[in-house]
Amino acid sequence: MIKKNMTAAAVLSFIMMLATGCGSRQLPVMESTEIVVEQSEEARAEDILQTDQGEGMDETKNEVFADNEAESRELIWIGGKVRSVSGDSFVLSRTIVTSDSYVKTPEEGSPEEELVTVRCPDTTVYELQIIEGGGSGVKTLEAEFSDIKKGIGLEAYGYFDGDEFIPEKVCLEIEE
Repeated sequence: MIKKNMTAAAVLSFIMMLATGCGSRQLPVMESTEIVVEQSEEARAEDILQTDQGEGMDETKNEVFADNEAESRELIWIGGKVRSVSGDSFVLSRTIVTSDSYVKTPEEGSPEEELVTVRCPDTTVYELQIIEGGGSGVKTLEAEFSDIKKGIGLEAYGYFDGDEFIPEKVCLEIEE
């Protein structure tokens, strides 16, 4: 019994020496260590789904994933004129800011026109901004997707998902 305890103590001491290091030899210190791991959103979603298999999908986990996914996207404003509307989306001809800070919307079909498909989820918020007196005042009203018509100017706040823009908020603009 004593022999077993002494063997166990010797093995434990040896493991402790390895874990904490012993002797006067110093290991080189690296100035910085950086490990970058990139994972696509699809892979992250699949990892989460695989983790939850067999346990049933927990709604709060879905909400947390959706919140984290939205936070990881760069939210920006884009603006322009609506060229067409269909279903839950519309095509926007983006405004161009020139080098001298002049804002313009290219003519329909011109080579400088940049068209963007804006796909609106059910969570998108819509506002109608009525610009009075050349910009001296703005009246803001609630709006809905059905208020979007060809030719109307608008701004959208959201993110790009591939070639499509997904807005959190759409502000329709009408000048009076």
